[in-house]
Amino acid sequence: MKKLALLLLAFMLTVCFCLAEEEPTPTPEETQPFQPVETPAPNPFNPASNDGMTLRLNGEDFSLEYDPSPEFTNAENGYLQVSFYGERGADVYELYLIFPLTVEAGDDISTERQRSVGDDESGIMLFITRNGQEINAMATQYADGAFPPASTYSIQFAQITHPGNETFFSGTVQATLINVDETFGLIDGSQEIDGTFQFTWNSAQPKPNATTEPFKSHDSNEPQPAPSHLVMPADAQKI
Repeated sequence: MKKLALLLLAFMLTVCFCLAEEEPTPTPEETQPFQPVETPAPNPFNPASNDGMTLRLNGEDFSLEYDPSPEFTNAENGYLQVSFYGERGADVYELYLIFPLTVEAGDDISTERQRSVGDDESGIMLFITRNGQEINAMATQYADGAFPPASTYSIQFAQITHPGNETFFSGTVQATLINVDETFGLIDGSQEIDGTFQFTWNSAQPKPNATTEPFKSHDSNEPQPAPSHLVMPADAQKI
C-alpha cells in the first residue's frame, strides 16, 4: 500500500487576545484587588499531535511519521516493533525499532548491552526505496557479537508513561546500519543515523494479519551467518 502523502505533524498553539472596552480610570475606592489568572500547568508532551521521529540520515535531515497501525507496529514474544516512515519525492524511507516490552525510562538498548543479556531480537532496520532500487540496512546482535559485523546501535529512552492501555515513549537513537540483501547477506555500504523520537503505542490494538516468510539461510561460504530467528518483515516496503 502506498502512502499518498507524508502527514505534517506539528504542535498547534492558539493564543487568544481579548480586547476590553475603554473604561474611565477608577478612583482608589473603586479599584479592586488584583486577581491573578490561573494558568494550567503545561503538558510535557502532546502524543496525539507530535508522534514521530526527527532523523539525520547520512548527514541529511528527515521527518518520519509514526505508524501505529498493527500491520506495522506490533508486539510479539515480549518485544515491540515500532514503525516510522516518510517520503521525499519518489523516495520512501521506513525505519523499525525493536526492543523489549520491559524497557524502562533511562534504559539504553544497545548492541553490547543486549548481547550480554542474551537478547537476539532487539535492533534497528531501515528500508529505503529509491529510483526503483531497494536498500536494506540493519543492526542487531547475537551471542558472538554484533550482526552484521561492524554495525552498532543505541536506543535511549528518556520518558515512558502508561496512561491506561497506552504507553508513551520518547528518547534518542544512534546507529551504524550495515547494508544487507533480502536474505541478510552482507553487501557493501552502510547508513549512519541519529535522531529523536516519541510515540504512543496502544497495547489493546488488534494483532496484525501479516505473516512473514521463513528465514533463508546464507550461502555456505558466508563467514558470519545471521541469527537464525531473523526474517525480513513482511510489513516492510509498504509501497
